[in-house]
Amino acid sequence: MAFSTRTVLIGMGVVGVLARQALVARPAYPENAKEVQAGRDLAVSLCSPCHIVSAQTSEQRPSRSVAPSFMEIAQGSKAAPEALRGFLRSTSSSVAHPTAMPHLELTDEQIGAIAAYFSSLRQTR
Repeated sequence: MAFSTRTVLIGMGVVGVLARQALVARPAYPENAKEVQAGRDLAVSLCSPCHIVSAQTSEQRPSRSVAPSFMEIAQGSKAAPEALRGFLRSTSSSVAHPTAMPHLELTDEQIGAIAAYFSSLRQTR
């Protein structure tokens, strides 16, 4: 059975469109696994005294903490890189508010890594 050149070209075009749609429709995973791991490591070292950092729900909440887990934060809009940057730049605990989020002197690179970790948590749901 022979196919005309026109039929072959139409078929190739359809395959190309479907391939592009498949790539666009796939979830947006962080492209850099090292950045995600760096964000997780940073969160474990700096944030775990108050937050449950891992995606594992069996992890016990730190004592006397009312801070949301990273999974809870990741599902909201505050985990977006720009929102996270703004929040982390404006936090400060004080004697009057000792349980408030402390101001951490994080670089933009560190905030980006934590944002990448949040993005990976959104993908695990």
